[in-house]
Amino acid sequence: MLDATVQLERKRKLRSRLDDSTWWYIFGLVLVLSFATRFYKVEEPDHVCWDETHFGKMASWYINRTFFFDVHPPLGKMLIALSGYVTGYDGSFQFANPGDKYTDVNYLGMRVFCTLLGAAIVPFCFCTVWEMTHSLTAAVLSASYVLFDIGTLTLTQYILLDPILLFFVMGSVMGSAKFNSYKDRSFTKPWWFWLTFTGIMLSCAICVKFVGLFIVVYVGLHTISELWEILVFLTRVGHGDGFYSSAFQSQLQGNSLHNASMPRELAYGAVVTLKNQRTGGGYLHSHWHLYPQGVGARQQQITTYSHKDDNNKWRVKKLDVEPEETDPITLVKHGDLIRLEHISTRRNLHSHDEVAPLSRKHYQVTGYGENGTGDANDVWQVLIVDGKKDEVVTTVSSRFRLLHFLQNCVLTATGSQLPKWAFEQQEVSCNPNLRDKNAVWNVEDNIFPKLPNVSFDVYAPSFLERFFESHAVMLQGNAGLKPKEGEVTSRPWQWPINFRGQFFSGQPYRIYLLGNPVIWWSNIVFLLSFVLVFILGAVYKQRGITLPDPAFEARRQLLKESGAWLFVGWLLHYVPFWFMGRVLYFHHYFPALLFSSMITGIVLTYILDTVLLYIPDKFKSLVYHWSVGTILATTIYSFVLFSPLAYGMAGPLANDPNSTMHSLKWMDSWEF
Repeated sequence: MLDATVQLERKRKLRSRLDDSTWWYIFGLVLVLSFATRFYKVEEPDHVCWDETHFGKMASWYINRTFFFDVHPPLGKMLIALSGYVTGYDGSFQFANPGDKYTDVNYLGMRVFCTLLGAAIVPFCFCTVWEMTHSLTAAVLSASYVLFDIGTLTLTQYILLDPILLFFVMGSVMGSAKFNSYKDRSFTKPWWFWLTFTGIMLSCAICVKFVGLFIVVYVGLHTISELWEILVFLTRVGHGDGFYSSAFQSQLQGNSLHNASMPRELAYGAVVTLKNQRTGGGYLHSHWHLYPQGVGARQQQITTYSHKDDNNKWRVKKLDVEPEETDPITLVKHGDLIRLEHISTRRNLHSHDEVAPLSRKHYQVTGYGENGTGDANDVWQVLIVDGKKDEVVTTVSSRFRLLHFLQNCVLTATGSQLPKWAFEQQEVSCNPNLRDKNAVWNVEDNIFPKLPNVSFDVYAPSFLERFFESHAVMLQGNAGLKPKEGEVTSRPWQWPINFRGQFFSGQPYRIYLLGNPVIWWSNIVFLLSFVLVFILGAVYKQRGITLPDPAFEARRQLLKESGAWLFVGWLLHYVPFWFMGRVLYFHHYFPALLFSSMITGIVLTYILDTVLLYIPDKFKSLVYHWSVGTILATTIYSFVLFSPLAYGMAGPLANDPNSTMHSLKWMDSWEF
């Protein structure tokens, strides 16, 4: 990610090149065309089309307060019912079968409502790409791919959940992009507005269909990325880093764990620090000061301390033998009985039948003995979490409990703050509850010259490992749905290639859901092109290859970053369907299509910008306008050719040579 200051400066320069009136003129044209194409013939056909039989029926049940069960969340159906209710529909129509005539039925209000939300998808797309790239060309091309797609038009003209879902999905993407543009102006009114807007859109998306979860994951990933950018930016050690886990600290420059190397395994005689596994847990610590009179035995204090300190160091000793330099290497294993000697004071970690300072049901933990010699209450058993016999304790990665051999309690950090006599450090006690979740520790520093050192990087989990562990997504929702007899279903591999459509209405007024093949097939080409461009960009970056013009290089980088996020969105809304056991339909691909279309606009702009680098200055404007004009003309012409699929076909089917649609049956699997 680029530095925030560079991004802001780049945006300012790009914005200054664009006249506001031009932007608003084009945006206004996008609005007009979107609403004109969507509302044209919205009242036709005047009979029940496809799944209107389901969602119109459910709207009627809501209006009549009739209980029913459905596999989808309720919001979309409730909104359809509300739109029907406020426009005069009384809930009396049965919506029994596709093709049933709307005789004396005020159905138009519900269709208009769904179409209104569907029409908003195009300007949402335009604004999203503009906010992500600040390229008017990319915004126009992306919006045109959504505007002139016959399939998107068809799917958003009827009483269905799909236009509502697509509205909230696209609204979430736009809201996220707008919110991100205000990250340099946190907590301002626009920042709060777009944060709230995005939250509302996300919650509504998942309340329409469970697949709305995918857009929640997308925005969540984007948020994680922003947090990660902050963490990457804050790379140097600072005050309070000891509150974080050992793995986290290893990524901080200047921290003792950054680029550190130490033995992988723990041996007797090693000098170690022990870190508590609770969130914000500190290091096992001691100092010369004793517990005050009246607080258990007047022995040396044991605490946890969240900062690096020599008083955090302990030597691992065998049960009954003091370590010698000539001792052979013996590794500490699961179940071993050990003693821990505090390096600075030479006293052993100890517990006994005295009440802890604050946790009255726990035993006191102290430092006891002289010059490493104590008594039987210094003995602890190492129990690795889920450990097996002879399993060796390893640095950082082993999580273990220390069980007191005589008191049968576990060493724990309670999190309670001790008084000033203990310098307000955290209480350490011995808990008889052996399942105490705060009684888990790990070895952080491991000093033992006899064993070879390994890089600390082997201990730290990767960002992806932590991410996938924390954000597993359930992909088996609605797994019990099965196709009805004679119902046309499809598989995910068929969707991007526009393999087969879906009849919305039969004879005599046929409506067929099918994507604009020019748009859909070019989307595949530009998806693959984006992957190639992204890989080449990564190779160039690795080799330090950049363009001589920094401003142009920054613009290309912004286009690639924007395309990368939209590619993630496409993957999230497409790949999960490959793993679903439920029945699938062609219309399930349309949320992914929106991301694919936006990627196409960005890739086309990237390619055009690159080509213009090699065009003489006097021809650049001509080549640019001819290229953009050709792309727009092609999409518009293909829209006009295939528009009868959305606006209605009559006469013979396309497989009849006398049909007006015969020349447009480019694939045998198309059934219109």
